[in-house]
Amino acid sequence: MKQYLRNRVSKSASYFEILLSLFILAGILIISVSLISSLIRAVADMTRGTYAFDWHEFVGQIMQLIIGVEFVKMLSKHTPESTIEVLLFVIARKIIVDEPGFVDMAVGILAIAILFLVRKFFTQKTNPEGCILEADTRIGEMNAILRTHCMDEGCATVRDLIHHEMHVKHLPLMQGQEIVLNDIIFKIYSLKDGDIDAVEAIPAKPHVLRWPWVKQ
Repeated sequence: MKQYLRNRVSKSASYFEILLSLFILAGILIISVSLISSLIRAVADMTRGTYAFDWHEFVGQIMQLIIGVEFVKMLSKHTPESTIEVLLFVIARKIIVDEPGFVDMAVGILAIAILFLVRKFFTQKTNPEGCILEADTRIGEMNAILRTHCMDEGCATVRDLIHHEMHVKHLPLMQGQEIVLNDIIFKIYSLKDGDIDAVEAIPAKPHVLRWPWVKQ
């Protein structure tokens, strides 16, 4: 019962997080429209010679929008890479827009260098075409996300499916272990308490764009 309630609370928190991400995206869209409108008015004023364009403020607003988009990606992906991307843009905006003193700028540059080192040597790289799935994702939900038709084989979740395939193929449980199923590479992304916590799903066969008038 306790574990069931934990799972329900975790699921509810995830859905609420998605809702907040949608609100943030809506805000970004509204601000983008306002920014484009301001830019059009500024161009019109400049043609009449009555307006001096503030490039510094414009860049600051653009970087704020970029940070917002990266923040939404961080909420949706839940990967260390996406978190580092947000931090990189925040620090870069601080250096470029706020024009800090020499010491603050040096500290910011050092922080960016450290983040690059962490991303290169201490984080697990993800495939840009891949999708991170929580281990307790239902098989039907996984099929809808990946557009696959994996049979459940009596498995209720992605964790159960991976355990079943590993048992059939006699594969050890470890981070980075890969299993190919229905043209999808399932890679164990993380472990928690000795069990699968998250799985990265990567298309085994990349989609190739083919024009209808080109003969194959």
